[in-house]
Amino acid sequence: MNRLLYFKSLIIPSMLLFAWCANGQDKPAEKKPGVNIMITQSPKIKVKVEAVTHNLCNGERKGAINITPSGGFPPYRYVWSSKDTTQDIASLGAGTYSVIVLDDFSCSDTIKVMVNQPELLKAKVESTKDILCYGYNNGEVDVSVAGGTPPYSYNWSNGAKGQDIKGVNSGHYSVLVTDANSCQDVATAEVIERPLIVRWVDDVKNIKCNGDSTGSIDITVSGGIPPYQYQWSNNAVTEDLKKLTAGKYQVVVKDSKGCTEVSLTKVNEPAALTVTFSAVSL
Repeated sequence: MNRLLYFKSLIIPSMLLFAWCANGQDKPAEKKPGVNIMITQSPKIKVKVEAVTHNLCNGERKGAINITPSGGFPPYRYVWSSKDTTQDIASLGAGTYSVIVLDDFSCSDTIKVMVNQPELLKAKVESTKDILCYGYNNGEVDVSVAGGTPPYSYNWSNGAKGQDIKGVNSGHYSVLVTDANSCQDVATAEVIERPLIVRWVDDVKNIKCNGDSTGSIDITVSGGIPPYQYQWSNNAVTEDLKKLTAGKYQVVVKDSKGCTEVSLTKVNEPAALTVTFSAVSL
């Protein structure tokens, strides 16, 4: 009759063959019928990683680990570093996870598994080019992207699809950056329009007497980016004009960014004084 015996704690250097005495003697039976007992070491418990699901976006918890134990004496017990006790685990953030798998005799195997994640997707406004002159549409926004998983797609608030935008009006702009795994980040920027150069004619003094040069023009300029340059139609380069004769005067005001404003005004004079002689009868 064959019998199978299990030992929970037995050190066996190799396979051994014993003779079990059938007649109750203290020494091995030499010629009498007996029972042969073969003691073998059970298969070593091993744990195999079947699959690892990594996180596609930085910071999410969608990782998973699937393992398969073999050997030893089932059923198996699982002790994860995440406090889970199931064979497989899910909803994992990035990190290293270890599991101890024990069989029915508490024989064990331990493995460590890494759940990865990509670098954080980050969209950054590198520079903006403001509109230097009032009424223009030459603003620009340059964006850089790092992390995530290339390639990237871009969706601007003004409908543009490229990484950078050019030729835009003043205002606020945002771009939604999406990587190959549908991870997203948003960057915002403002394009500023420089103020209009405004010119006021504070005072125009007309000619007092016909033909003389007593006229003057006083102006005030604001807006744009000072300092200002002045170019008058009579070749003067000062802000105000004096000692003017009658006529039309045009000034081109230019700020430090090259934006210009043109204005025209007129200095009048009275009609020439005439003397009329009439005949007088004596």
